[in-house]
Amino acid sequence: MKECFSCVLISMSLGFVIGGLIVSTNKPVRDTFVKGKDFVENKVEDISKKIKAKSKKQTKQEND
Repeated sequence: MKECFSCVLISMSLGFVIGGLIVSTNKPVRDTFVKGKDFVENKVEDISKKIKAKSKKQTKQEND
């Protein structure tokens, strides 16, 4: 079992390194990655704003 976890850990590490090299050296892949990252960041910000607005409404209703 220990060998299995070691193999998985090594394989994942190699995958991250190779993926990072591909993304850093290939401009179209890098641009797609950056666009995806920006999209996710914008969505997370929108969701957090909605959550804050809902929590403010609930707090206001509880105080009234």
